[in-house]
Amino acid sequence: MGLFAKLEKSMVWAIALGFVVGATLLALLNTFVATIVMPLVSWLFGGSDLASQYSTLVEPSEDNIRGVTLAWGQFLDTLITSVAVLLVVWALVKLHNSGKLKMPSTSKKK
Repeated sequence: MGLFAKLEKSMVWAIALGFVVGATLLALLNTFVATIVMPLVSWLFGGSDLASQYSTLVEPSEDNIRGVTLAWGQFLDTLITSVAVLLVVWALVKLHNSGKLKMPSTSKKK
């Protein structure tokens, strides 16, 4: 049995294809969130970029050059992106489990 036959039998090709498709969908979803969803959220927060929002707890001084800030905007930006990705994955799983989304079969019929 050759190397390619072993790889095909062990489903490595299906796993690799799933990884590539998943990475592509993730990039597409991240772009959608960054270019469509986040501008709408920023508009709701007064028109500024949400990721650049922060709160200063301690002002910079001679002793503490950087000060202390909470970058809550970046956290919310990441949280919204993560929730959007999880919702899409959840919807795909629900569609698959309901039978409305058919995945191609990797087994060979004899």
